[in-house]
Amino acid sequence: MKILSLDDFDLFKGVSINIELENLPSVALKKDEHIITKDYLNSALHLLVKGEAGVYLKDKEPVRTIYAGEIMGEISLVDQQPTTASIICHTDCNVVIIDETLIWKLVNDNHRFTINLLQIVVNRFRGLATQIETSLEKQKLLEYHVNIDDLTGLFNRGWLNKQFSPLLERYKKNQQPFSYLMLDIDHFKNVNDNYGHQAGDVVLQNTATIINTAIRATDYAIRYGGEEMAILLPNTDAENAIKFAERLRKEIADNMVEYEPGKTLNITTSIGVSSLKDNESVADLIKLADDALYYGKENGRNQVKYNEG
Repeated sequence: MKILSLDDFDLFKGVSINIELENLPSVALKKDEHIITKDYLNSALHLLVKGEAGVYLKDKEPVRTIYAGEIMGEISLVDQQPTTASIICHTDCNVVIIDETLIWKLVNDNHRFTINLLQIVVNRFRGLATQIETSLEKQKLLEYHVNIDDLTGLFNRGWLNKQFSPLLERYKKNQQPFSYLMLDIDHFKNVNDNYGHQAGDVVLQNTATIINTAIRATDYAIRYGGEEMAILLPNTDAENAIKFAERLRKEIADNMVEYEPGKTLNITTSIGVSSLKDNESVADLIKLADDALYYGKENGRNQVKYNEG
């Protein structure tokens, strides 16, 4: 195993000083012992000479691993604030401790040392910024999967349950029109039974694509469950909602779905429409559209029905 010297630490690169690593105060720590404890004041730099340690915030897993040749505690030393993380030994460790008196003397006396220290602090902040950015991306991805149906890419039922009511209340308060569509793919069970569930998935995806293309940026398309899909049409009255539903029904019916190379299916849909007239609730609009949908399915399918209530 290589025996480290001060030159092996980035902090001392290019720094001319008459100090040897072995002459500095050091401590031997066992696995799971703390080098630095979160929320405590720190008044020294810690040089990891031997072993491996981890940086811990609140989670049981480390946010970063520290290896021999790295320094610890530079940010809390500079800003004189309690530490924001704990550093815990993963193995038996040897740590050299440089107290703040010596550190500030080196800062005053050695330009190269000051530059190295600043560079380390800047790199640490850049690393923190990257961690934050990664965390935000993970959060966005998690939110996406929580709210989006994996198969169709439409919003899911959970999103509808959370967002429909506040959205509707806003339009009721402003006395603006609002319409709701419930769409069901006709004879979908036959597609699965006769052509397989993969063909059924293609049909669902194809239908969702047509819906997403047809709606405005202010509209919302949801996979309600199974082969049922819902569409929220803010600022849309009954007349225009029915016209939109009819255009959508026709576009789906005119589209041939290629579920395998060279093999196509013709799909139709039934659509129920309801609109805000008085003071209907979310449950009212859903039931009105649902009743209209099933009336259409029981009376021939491939049609749009509006329920005036």
